[in-house]
Amino acid sequence: MPIRGKVAHAHYPDRQFLCGRAEQLPFLDGSFDRVVASVSLPYTDIPASLAETRRVLTRSGSVFMALHSWRFTLQELRTALPRPTASIFRIYVLRNGLLFPLTGRTLKFANGRTESFQTKRGIRLALKRAGFTNVVFRTPDGRLIVQAAVAHPAPKEY
Repeated sequence: MPIRGKVAHAHYPDRQFLCGRAEQLPFLDGSFDRVVASVSLPYTDIPASLAETRRVLTRSGSVFMALHSWRFTLQELRTALPRPTASIFRIYVLRNGLLFPLTGRTLKFANGRTESFQTKRGIRLALKRAGFTNVVFRTPDGRLIVQAAVAHPAPKEY
């Protein structure tokens, strides 16, 4: 189990934890009432990850996410500035975060990694595209916290 899994298990010993890719969740459709993602989404192909999250949620399910805001990315860039390689990567993250709300996509870095920050506009669009509604934002301590519910098709009229 990776270190993060061990930390989670130490805090919640009665729960089960699995390590996997957010873009390919190893669960059946409609398996969960709630999905919690604590700053993992910024490191994934966001549209694919949200589609998988939607797939594994029940009809009344919801998602709760903590995300990187643009302030976090700027702070990381300031810290990286004396180091050229780190600075180039942080500029890539900044570009990805700006590109995402316009295109709905993030691009991979040369080493295959993906990272971006999220804006309220960008994540609201991505959630809507993935089949979520009732998006609620909070920003405690500068973090971007997002909750959303599974969207339901409009009832058919007879």
